[in-house]
Amino acid sequence: MKKIANFFSNSEHTIKTARKHLRRKLSIPANIDLNCYLNQI
Repeated sequence: MKKIANFFSNSEHTIKTARKHLRRKLSIPANIDLNCYLNQI
């Protein structure tokens, strides 16, 4: 169970950092919900 919990917290962290990088790369205004943006790609 511990491994699973670690996996989920790690993937959450990865998603957050990936979003930060995406924001920088695409220079999306911070107020735009990235989920909506990513769904449109």
